[in-house]
Amino acid sequence: MPRLLPLLLLLASPHALATPPRASELFLAGGSLRTCSDLAPQACRSPRTDPTRRQPARYLVDDESIARALDPLLWRASAGAPPASALAPMLASAARDADWSRDQLEDHFSAYCPRATCDGVAFGSPWQRLLDDEQAALLSALERPQRHGDGRARERADLADSREQAGVAILRAFVAAAAARADGRPPRIAVVTASAVDPFDPVDFYLDAFRELGADAVWWPVDAALKAAVSSGDCDALESLRREHLQLADRDRIYPDLAEQQRQACLDPEATAALPGQVQGMFFAGGDQWRHRAAFFDAADRPNAWLVSLRASHASGALVVGGTSAGTAVQGGAAMLSNGTSALALREGARARAPMAPGCARAGRCADGLDEDTLTYWDRGGLGLLPGWTMDTHFSERARELRLLALMHAAKVDHALGVDETSAIRVVKQDGALRFEALGAQGGWLFERQPETPDGAMAARVHYLAPGAEFSLEAAGLKPLAPLGNVVSDAAAPRGAATRQAAEANAASGHDALAPESLRAAARVAADCSRTLRPLSAGDGTATLACTDATFAWPAPGTGSRTTRGVGNLLLRYAPGAEEERSR
Repeated sequence: MPRLLPLLLLLASPHALATPPRASELFLAGGSLRTCSDLAPQACRSPRTDPTRRQPARYLVDDESIARALDPLLWRASAGAPPASALAPMLASAARDADWSRDQLEDHFSAYCPRATCDGVAFGSPWQRLLDDEQAALLSALERPQRHGDGRARERADLADSREQAGVAILRAFVAAAAARADGRPPRIAVVTASAVDPFDPVDFYLDAFRELGADAVWWPVDAALKAAVSSGDCDALESLRREHLQLADRDRIYPDLAEQQRQACLDPEATAALPGQVQGMFFAGGDQWRHRAAFFDAADRPNAWLVSLRASHASGALVVGGTSAGTAVQGGAAMLSNGTSALALREGARARAPMAPGCARAGRCADGLDEDTLTYWDRGGLGLLPGWTMDTHFSERARELRLLALMHAAKVDHALGVDETSAIRVVKQDGALRFEALGAQGGWLFERQPETPDGAMAARVHYLAPGAEFSLEAAGLKPLAPLGNVVSDAAAPRGAATRQAAEANAASGHDALAPESLRAAARVAADCSRTLRPLSAGDGTATLACTDATFAWPAPGTGSRTTRGVGNLLLRYAPGAEEERSR
């Protein structure tokens, strides 16, 4: 792959190029970057036709794979799981030596329900009684290796062929920020994949994507299993520790090269811990932020050597850190969101505890009588690279605004970020001051918690950042760092924009605040302070967005439509129960 560093620097955000090395910098993406690769053909413009590259996983059921799947070490952390006596006949019921796809195998196991154990019994199917991690454990034991020539078939990225380029632009801007710290050399970028159900699975994609953008990309193979191996000093136990801590079987059989790389990292723990000081960029993959966090704290919930090194390099300004989805959610220093929906957050509040196990509702195994969608958070925060802040992702698309508001009031968090899909917020900290800039397709929200009122209402000063401008957050609210373009009026908007804007206003006024993208639409309409929006329904309560004396709006570059506008200094308020009979 040719090095694209000169072109990369020309295409980079001018702010990234202007950032001096002493500023610490974060690129926080909201997930769903929609980049093309062999395993994401739906994101590609052209078909994936190379049979030598990695394909979706295939599975084999035989005596050897069944024995792997029933290994007691794989189930050590699975109290309440169906016993081996129930799982063994389910596994044996699958056709031997057949070439199973994941969907085919899951459909077969879901349908397996012997009369003696399932007839008329809730949660009777052994497969349905497994948590998501336990289902993944069985599948990992049955997975076939994929070989090409003498090695492993690898996934390749093809960013230039992505149908949408907004996610690619975010990765490009991140690489450019790392390049600004590389003294004219190709930037060295490390990738962290500890958040994945299988931390080996996304490695090829991220390394290839960053190499396509001109970086020297490496994998930092830290995860909970490596942490346990380093702690015990037994690197030969890594494969068994993956069974115990990650519920994954035989990764050295599927990814022999990556397993060996992780073993070498275990054998030289000092060099592994020193890696953040030897790279200019560190990117955290998506998945589950709880898994990311587990890699960086010891049994007493204290930062381990990896996190101490990461924090020091980032604070010095020598290392730019990025992440997507879970890789964003884990970066904050205030309470770390780990699970939950807005609807349950408003109805039941937030719980400071470990998250519910994914799949526990289906399996009938949720802990402490709680719902799988209960809002949970870890009050000691995530990795702490942005102290005092909580981060959330997939934000407008999953209607998480009121979930974040509930968390901020429950955990007394003063500041939070919510980043939309295929978008990112760039945060620069210099001399104690923070600067913010949106990138990508949409943008994201900044929340500032306001005091709770005697009637139990929760409120925040909120700002929706559209791309194209840079801001500081001060006591008086959001402040642009350069003059902003004016929001184009309906009359001057491109053909069709006025119709879209009218439809948006109708949808936002009186709409359900728990519906996807509803509050984002309402914020863009509320920015026109001549309009008065009725409260939005929100479960048993109501949500309102209102202008303040400091409200202002701006368009994203090259647009005249409200659908891409940003707005600063609105007031978001949620009131439980009927608020003046919903402003009848």
